Amino acid sequence: MKRCPACMMPLGVADRCTSCGLPISSMSVQRENALPIGTILLGKFELGKALAQSRQALCYIAWDRELRQPVLAEEFFPKGTCIRQNEEVKANGPGISLFGTAVKKMYESPRPGNRTLPCIQAFMHEGTCFRVYTIESGKTASERAEELLDHPILFRDGKGKPLMTVNALPIPEIPPVRAFRELKEEELKTPKTSKKKSFQIWIFLIILICIVGVSIALYLLLVKTRPFDFLEKGIDVWHGK
Repeated sequence: MKRCPACMMPLGVADRCTSCGLPISSMSVQRENALPIGTILLGKFELGKALAQSRQALCYIAWDRELRQPVLAEEFFPKGTCIRQNEEVKANGPGISLFGTAVKKMYESPRPGNRTLPCIQAFMHEGTCFRVYTIESGKTASERAEELLDHPILFRDGKGKPLMTVNALPIPEIPPVRAFRELKEEELKTPKTSKKKSFQIWIFLIILICIVGVSIALYLLLVKTRPFDFLEKGIDVWHGK
């Protein structure tokens, strides 16, 4: 039976899917880097369109031939970290040293784990990992795929703490000058030289303010009392004025 690659519902004779409205002309179009429509995984998952893509994964709709229902298949495919040669996924780029670790952790993550949908199976395929999820009712497959990939934390340790090094796999390493470093207790204390310098600056500012204030006061006093008037009168008398 031929199925719509966007919703996995049976196709009729119309020029579009009667369930999701996808035109026949668009049914062969697939996202960049995604596996071809119709790819069979483990002999039972038939891939449809890649409905969503995050910086860490691609999410396909698929038809489960055993359960006879649509499911979501999440492929670990971090942007900027891996490339696809034919169907095989190979690490490439700044996260190459962590790619193998991340694939293994995704495969070994418990089900349902910390994702938004229940995971029913995880398996390795062509160098990367797939996790398969049921599509719960209430939302479309596309909405569920976006919801699934909108969760940024893929990997956690045994205590549930996020493994941020692996979660940030596609992001190049931060230069050492920008990397977070916890300050030691002695570094948190203000150095003595810094305290002494601050004290000297405050003393200088106080002296400067005092000098300016005294200068202004003397000027105002001289203008008010005019102390040189008697000298002008004496000079006038001397000249017989």
